[in-house]
Amino acid sequence: MVDAGRVWNAATALERIERFEAYDISWLEEPLAPYDIGGYQELSLASPIPIAAGEIMTLAEEYKNLIENGGIHVVQPAPCPTPMAQASSSPLRLSGRRPAPIL
Repeated sequence: MVDAGRVWNAATALERIERFEAYDISWLEEPLAPYDIGGYQELSLASPIPIAAGEIMTLAEEYKNLIENGGIHVVQPAPCPTPMAQASSSPLRLSGRRPAPIL
């Protein structure tokens, strides 16, 4: 796992992913700004390394948007009580597409 700290744009993240690929990274954590849904979509479609995001999200609608429109591979809800955690026992219920793993 590599935690990018939400500092790159999609193009920079893809450049870094090319470099990380040789190291068998399990996932790339939060490479983009949290609400860059278009960037997450672009990155998730192009990356051979799974993309994880969602630590900063607090609302179920935000997770749903990130999962369905951002296409992330791994969902990372914050490890503290949030409306998301209270709204559902499983964030996977938010998406009609193939479920993403939750860390």
